[in-house]
Amino acid sequence: MSQASPGLNWPWLASVLVLWALAGCSTTRVIDSEVRAFANTEAPAALTAGARYRFERLPSQQDAAGQGTLEQMAQVALAAVGLTPQVGDGPALLVQLELRAQALQRSPFDDPWSPWGGPWGLAGRDYVVTGNGRVVPLWSPRFPSPPWYQRELVLVIRDTQGQRVLYETRARHDGPWRDDERIVPAMLQAALNGFPAGSGQPRQVDVSVPR
Repeated sequence: MSQASPGLNWPWLASVLVLWALAGCSTTRVIDSEVRAFANTEAPAALTAGARYRFERLPSQQDAAGQGTLEQMAQVALAAVGLTPQVGDGPALLVQLELRAQALQRSPFDDPWSPWGGPWGLAGRDYVVTGNGRVVPLWSPRFPSPPWYQRELVLVIRDTQGQRVLYETRARHDGPWRDDERIVPAMLQAALNGFPAGSGQPRQVDVSVPR
């Protein structure tokens, strides 16, 4: 009688595959943002390269933690499109920033009641009931779902006379990454992609950042 071959050690195999995938990953990752930009076509000259600006905070943002860091990140992105921060007094565009972020316990795409049980999961429930009513749990090598982060960035540019809105842009990004120091600058860059034009149509803008 031939000896039965040992069964596969699925937990070990899954761990090896995950490590192999991580080892082979690129040194960069892509931050994809959904962007919608709106431009006031009546005043395009105000947004030309070299125009000066200063940040304007809402009352709720005066002492908000992280607002200063957000403005520093935006300053880099605004410089890339030719705008210059105002030093001292004088006329300047007003730039208003807002970042809305929410952390979810799990990805909205990770359905715990999926018939497949999620990645590497078993179909159906995590237990079976035998004929005599005994409940037998089924082991599943499914990995716990990581948190999921939703971010929306809003940037509005106004003129100082009449508070007329000259430009408005929004960028939205969802994903498992929590490192704002990389993601938010990428969202700002995406939000200003094509500046000062803005059709109002949603589009995806991809920005590569270091891992």
